[in-house]
Amino acid sequence: MLKVALLGLGLVGGSLGLALQDAMRDKEASGGGFQIVGYDEDRQAQREARLRGVIDRAADRLEEAVQDAGLIVIDGPAHQVGEMLRLVGPHLEPGAIVTDTANTKAQTLRWAKDFLPSEVSFIGGHPIFAPEKEVDWDVGIKGARPELLQNAIYCLCPARSATDQAIETISGMVHMVGANAYFLDALEHDGLLAGTSHLPHLLAAAMMYTTASSASWRDLKLLTDPFFRHLNWMITPPAAALHQAALTNRQSLLSWLDRVVGVLQQVRQELSDDHSDGRFILDMLEEAQAARRDWIQNRDEREGEAGSDSMAGVETPGQQMLHMFVPRFFQRKPPEEE
Repeated sequence: MLKVALLGLGLVGGSLGLALQDAMRDKEASGGGFQIVGYDEDRQAQREARLRGVIDRAADRLEEAVQDAGLIVIDGPAHQVGEMLRLVGPHLEPGAIVTDTANTKAQTLRWAKDFLPSEVSFIGGHPIFAPEKEVDWDVGIKGARPELLQNAIYCLCPARSATDQAIETISGMVHMVGANAYFLDALEHDGLLAGTSHLPHLLAAAMMYTTASSASWRDLKLLTDPFFRHLNWMITPPAAALHQAALTNRQSLLSWLDRVVGVLQQVRQELSDDHSDGRFILDMLEEAQAARRDWIQNRDEREGEAGSDSMAGVETPGQQMLHMFVPRFFQRKPPEEE
């Protein structure tokens, strides 16, 4: 029976654990299945995970959780992943496979290279839930749901030293939970996520900070509407996680920030000119709305392209698990880490 160590029992890790448990309910198809052992410094999170069936048992110590584990999943922001890699490295079995869920990848790959033994494979992972999913980040593992991973884009950034077998195992795990594996370079991942996630979080926080700092905050709160609520949804993830995403993705964030500042400067220039007809502002709004419609109607245009996860004849969840740690080749090979 394969032992899976789930280190960090937050919303993402909890959802992944539940999805794996659901996928392997059919013991006949699973060929014996696996056991998920969970660890979190927050004992309440461990109890919640055990009660909800996220894990089969909880470990009292980190070393106990990873002992004899063939697959280790680390859930948490980048700095926590780095610390976990440092702590578990000496206790991992040769041939073990390690993956994570942090939303920055270049730094986690560097930490994996520094802290993991050469005979252990690391595949950086980052599940991105589909836009239509409702996520309550405030409640942690209590908000975990297996369906959050359905149709998620699951980014995979293998370390250069990762074996084909390890890459195929993690790809199989992604399929098992209903997500779509998307292979890309770690720096490319971080550059893209800076634009779609990290900077939007910071902009929303900056807007909230500025508004709340106003002497009129008491009245401003009264005049907020649903648009303001949607803006503030962007800052519901833990502040520490947003902070670490920014610090571990500085250069990409600076690039995107410079672009946004350039646009805002043009907006300011038009507003400060009493003779301006605001043409740039109107064009910007119309182009932004057109882009929004394109995003809604044509979100995935990767059909047949490298990195696309459209594959015929994907194995059943039971077959995926049966082939874990057995060479199995998918139609697409991931790019090497730069």
